[in-house]
Amino acid sequence: MKNPLFLCFFAAFFFGSWPIIAKTVQLSPIWLSILVSSGTILVAMFGITEVPTSGIIAGLLCGIINGIGMLAYGRIINETEISRYVPIISASMFIIMAVEGFIFLGEPMTIKKILGFIAIAAGIFMLN
Repeated sequence: MKNPLFLCFFAAFFFGSWPIIAKTVQLSPIWLSILVSSGTILVAMFGITEVPTSGIIAGLLCGIINGIGMLAYGRIINETEISRYVPIISASMFIIMAVEGFIFLGEPMTIKKILGFIAIAAGIFMLN
């Protein structure tokens, strides 16, 4: 990958934009989850390739986990000030992924990451 940082900001733009659109129509969390997932499937079909059975099982498990999170996310979007609470979800995901990466994938836990966690926690505290 030539420029992963560009791809990060590209993804962040789209992940940060769809909650604004969703808030304007006030869908129930269940419908929001169904429609966002359906839209994702439509986009993903353009890049479809052969998938091994283990990939299908893992993908379905990820979808179930994502669906549970989407129900909570939908309530946050509909019932709260999204500019306050959605960033808390996003920031918390960094900590969760880094800790799970350390526990399950053997990724290194560095001082830089720990300092980043502290900065994220401080940001979450300031948003509340």
